[in-house]
Amino acid sequence: MNVKRRLHNLECRPARLPKTNPAMDRAIQKRLALPLPEHATAAERAECLRLLVEAQARTRINRDDTGGLDAVRAFAIGLHRHYGTDPFWGE
Repeated sequence: MNVKRRLHNLECRPARLPKTNPAMDRAIQKRLALPLPEHATAAERAECLRLLVEAQARTRINRDDTGGLDAVRAFAIGLHRHYGTDPFWGE
C-alpha cells in the first residue's frame, strides 16, 4: 500500500479498514503516536510522511531496525507535546 495512504488511514480510519486487522492498526497507531495533532501544519505532516518513508526503507533493508519508526514516534510525540494533545486513540 502507498505509504502516504497508509499514514492517512492510520490517522483517519483506524478501526474501519475492511481488509486489515483493526487490532493491528490500533497497535501501530499507539506505536507511532498517531494520529498527528489536528492543528499540525502541512509542513509537519509532510515531515512525518518523510520520516515514515525513510523508516519503511530502513525496515526493508533490516527488519530488526526500528530506528526509523522510533524517529516517527519521537516526532509525533513532540508535536503532541507542542500542541498539548493526547497521542493515542481512545484509551
